[in-house]
Amino acid sequence: MLPLDDFDVMWICRMCERLAQAKGQGGDSCGQDCSGPWRQDAFSRYKGPLTSEGRKNFCLFCGSNSTKVIQCEGLEIITTGLGVCDTCVPLLEKLLLRSGG
Repeated sequence: MLPLDDFDVMWICRMCERLAQAKGQGGDSCGQDCSGPWRQDAFSRYKGPLTSEGRKNFCLFCGSNSTKVIQCEGLEIITTGLGVCDTCVPLLEKLLLRSGG
């Protein structure tokens, strides 16, 4: 049942059927490398109930209502966007700086 009660991963991942299936088989991760703009992706392998609009309306990290929609040039999210809340903006900035984004 989604969302998963695994608080070691982002909320958008806890809403993904791929992670739920992996956890059901005893795994720690889904094995996909699609997590966010710091990995040059926009959750392209996401499989679950969130639509593109839903990914804009909720923070990708914590699931609260988003206050901003991020868009990154050259990525799928330039058109779809990903939501982030004010509380999680520093985390996003830290991840982008770490990855050189």
